[in-house]
Amino acid sequence: MSDLEAQLAKRDKEIAHLKAVNEKQTRNAFASEAEFERKLDAAEAAVKEAKQATREAKEKAAEQEETLKRKIKATKKKVEKERELVEAKDAELVRFTQKLQDVMNLLDAERLEKASLTASTSQTERATEKTAKLEAQLEKAHGQIDELARTLERERATAAARHAELTAEMAKEIREFRSPTDDETRMFYEIVIAPSYTEEGLEVLKGKSKNLRILEAKPRLPSTTLRQVGGGWLQQASDSLLPEDIEFEVQSETQPTPEQLEALKFAWRCVKHVKSNAITVATKGRLLGMGSGQPNRVNSVRIALEKAADEVEGSVLASDAFFPFAWGDSVEIACQAGVKAIAHPGGSMRDQEAVDVCNKYGVALVTTGHRHFRH
Repeated sequence: MSDLEAQLAKRDKEIAHLKAVNEKQTRNAFASEAEFERKLDAAEAAVKEAKQATREAKEKAAEQEETLKRKIKATKKKVEKERELVEAKDAELVRFTQKLQDVMNLLDAERLEKASLTASTSQTERATEKTAKLEAQLEKAHGQIDELARTLERERATAAARHAELTAEMAKEIREFRSPTDDETRMFYEIVIAPSYTEEGLEVLKGKSKNLRILEAKPRLPSTTLRQVGGGWLQQASDSLLPEDIEFEVQSETQPTPEQLEALKFAWRCVKHVKSNAITVATKGRLLGMGSGQPNRVNSVRIALEKAADEVEGSVLASDAFFPFAWGDSVEIACQAGVKAIAHPGGSMRDQEAVDVCNKYGVALVTTGHRHFRH
């Protein structure tokens, strides 16, 4: 083979190789073009989806914008309405302030006028007030005098009845007397004692109860009493004083009412029959509780108050002897329990303390100047 042929053969091989490479490149190009087309289609689809999303977002944003505009509009209307209300209230406040100022001006004018009048009439007013007080005190004194007169008359009648013959009329009163607690229950008696009886009176009493004991006892004059002591006898004068025989002297700032004074006399009448140390708690004509025979007075007070129970409020208390202590003791305990008036003989070195305690609690305190003794 000549050199030319060899070159041609080489040339043919190169051409064949180039064809093979070209075919391969062509195939690759076709494959790349198909891939490109696929990618282009995917990109177009993505662009289409993006445009759709953008369009939807714009529509949603437009809706939100429209909603926000409506809210802003409604808020503006509400703010405007509230501003109008505030302006109306401000205007009303201005009018009220002006009226208030006018009233204050009138008050100032009245004060000035009153001040000028007071300067000239103060003495007249004080004199009028003093006169009114004196008239009130005088009227109160007249009332107390009238009440004391009526009380004295009742006591005289009672004293006369104690030493009088028991008649049919008195027997009927005893028979029909009702309990003071309810004004309905008939009182129960076991014994009736009188200086004498009429025949009619006896008949009435016998009809009250088969078990009623009717005794006759002649009145006796006060005398001396005897008490046996070690190695002999003790003779002493009888405790025969009645409330009508003594004077109840007020020691406290609070004055006892006529009803309280009557109740004190009754309590003092009762306490002389109670064994010392003796305390009675009562209302008018009614004994509520008593404390007796205790080694100290405060225990007798506690017992009497305990017996009176719920009825102690507004009651009175009587002691057969003076109170040795007051603060935190007999007097203050009675005041705190509800007692409104207290009677005792007086004569203690601490009498003023009893007065001070009663003044603190607004309780009336009276002294009798006489003590009882039952031992």
